[in-house]
Amino acid sequence: MKTRLALVVLLILALGSIFSTVAIHQANGATYNWNFSISKLSQMANGSPAMTYNPHLGKMFLAYPSDVQCCGNVNVISSTDMITWTGAVDTSRAADPGSMGIVYNPDDQRMYIVYEHTPNIMDPTVIDMWVISSTDGSSWSNPVFITDIAEIANTWGVNGPTIAFDSTNHRLLIDYNTFIRNNQGDNCGCNEGFLYQSTGPVFNQSWSLVTSTPIRIGGTDIGLWDSPGMTFVNGKLYMAYVSQYDKSLHVIQSSDGITWTNRADFPGQSGYWVTIQYNPVEQSFHMIYVGVTNPFYLYDNSSPDAISWTGPTRLSGAMSAESLEDPTMAFVPTQNVLLLGFTGTDGSFGCPCDDGHLYTMPQVTPTDNAQYVSQTSPSSTMCTGQTATASITMKNTGTTTWLPPSNDPNPFRLGSQNPQDNNIWGFGRVDLSSPVTPGNQYTFQFTFTAPSTPGSYNFQWRMVQELLEWFGDTTPNVPITVDSCPSLQIDGSAQANCSHFTLSCPTTLSTTRQNDIIIVFTSETLDLATSCTFGVTDTAGLTWAARSPVVYGRYDPSYGWRDQLQEWWAKSAGVLSSDTITESISGCNEPYYGGEYNGLQVFAISGANFDNPFDPNSTLPGTGSSTSMASSATVSTSDYSTTLVFAGVQIGGATASAQSGFTMIMSSGGAASEYEIANGPLTNFQVTFGFSASGPWEEIADAVI
Repeated sequence: MKTRLALVVLLILALGSIFSTVAIHQANGATYNWNFSISKLSQMANGSPAMTYNPHLGKMFLAYPSDVQCCGNVNVISSTDMITWTGAVDTSRAADPGSMGIVYNPDDQRMYIVYEHTPNIMDPTVIDMWVISSTDGSSWSNPVFITDIAEIANTWGVNGPTIAFDSTNHRLLIDYNTFIRNNQGDNCGCNEGFLYQSTGPVFNQSWSLVTSTPIRIGGTDIGLWDSPGMTFVNGKLYMAYVSQYDKSLHVIQSSDGITWTNRADFPGQSGYWVTIQYNPVEQSFHMIYVGVTNPFYLYDNSSPDAISWTGPTRLSGAMSAESLEDPTMAFVPTQNVLLLGFTGTDGSFGCPCDDGHLYTMPQVTPTDNAQYVSQTSPSSTMCTGQTATASITMKNTGTTTWLPPSNDPNPFRLGSQNPQDNNIWGFGRVDLSSPVTPGNQYTFQFTFTAPSTPGSYNFQWRMVQELLEWFGDTTPNVPITVDSCPSLQIDGSAQANCSHFTLSCPTTLSTTRQNDIIIVFTSETLDLATSCTFGVTDTAGLTWAARSPVVYGRYDPSYGWRDQLQEWWAKSAGVLSSDTITESISGCNEPYYGGEYNGLQVFAISGANFDNPFDPNSTLPGTGSSTSMASSATVSTSDYSTTLVFAGVQIGGATASAQSGFTMIMSSGGAASEYEIANGPLTNFQVTFGFSASGPWEEIADAVI
């Protein structure tokens, strides 16, 4: 049985030439897996197949030594879809069951097959190397003799050739290894590698050694177990080989085929046959090799630079990829994937065999896809120039990782739609801050600005990989009406003070504008049970939240703090008509009256940022509490051009007056509120009320933008 056991992925594509013919979709950061859907062809091979893509004909061509056991001719089949293979051309050229190579030469639009043949079957240690060519894959030229290959005795098929096209120097390159006896050359008694070349414009007329020196790395010859795999990518040759001495795996590279550098090793991995190929869309090298134990599985390693590698991955799914011959691999630009081909171990004799059916397996084409999950929709109405926030969650349902700008020159982003690429809201893209792997979600949170021109606009988004493609779900469209809204102002107010027999106090508020911010100051005084808790409800169904903590006042040694004041707020998208707003207290059912004096001040502010109405300064709200002739609460505001500063106060036994420069909103029954429009930031600003008499007070001051 031939000692050739396996999987060398034949690196034979002249990638530079294909790029000039086929537009490549660059998908940076996308990792291509193998789909493990292995196709069994009807053809059988007695050796290693070889593949190349012919862009001129738009076909993949697969060459192989036909027949089983030994020995058949070089046959060629072709496919346009990687599934159906036709042609079955017999070139009538006898080939040994070793490795062979096929490559497309864009300079003359011909395909070249290099193969080996033993002229004397009684002496398998001397093998001839031949090259044939074709323009159409059907008619093949007469063979051109290259050289003799010396084989180690009785090791059929170990030293077969492979071929690549050097698009920089416009030459065909054949790599092979030959046995150097102890009394020859380097006296190593080992297999050494060499390169032959043929240059144009008329190729395959003459061949010569690139250098008479064997392939070396760091001044030392590489001892080869088998013929190496080779590919030419972006001005460099890349070679993968198995060491003759310990079956270890290595990858080296060269700019001229003479000086080889950057050896990459694979600790803990060993094989019989190895190959290397490059996927320009994935931007990754793949090195596939056959393991050294039965069953003889195929394993894959990948790398972006042929130096740092990830792997191995065993190529196995519903069935395993197994071989005792060199596999082959070629890039298919119509599918943007690598296609793997190999001879199985299901032959006719002594299986696992080094003859069997031909098999193919493609990579999986990465797909970009996104599923809409949720969004916190902006208001349906906004003011010109108003800012608001949105939150949109998308799920990665594709097979690629979404990468941010820091990781990818073609980053994944959330992009504006309806119309596509619009900048209606101040920008057309929202960046990721971190990668999003398949199956995970990401929430885009961003602040946007309404346009300066009133009108009806669409708020809608979709995922995009920049400069490449839009993909996945589109978010539900939110029509937004943008009006010329007034500046910050008070849009209605109301007040109520209730007796100490009640646990709630209502008042009625009406407004004239949409998108108001509703402020409520809840108050309670002369409490005998200081565990009271405030609440606010209304008949319009607004959502209420406490804006400030409870501010306590009027301390009594017998009862503790007897007065309380708290700020609440809500958003009203629509105009309010006689909305009954009710303040309530709980935990105040003391035995004397059943409740205490409680009340509320209510007012609406129009023209504020509806989604984020409050100034974000951390000092807000400001609060104060004491007993004196005037109250005070300190505030600092951010650098906004216009801010509405307001305050509410509760005073015992006196009436309140507004601070100079402030406008009183309401004042009745020991409770009052005021406001001022501030143009620019405030720092440690004292918001005050004056009183008709000294008394206990509690004050809360705040600001909206």
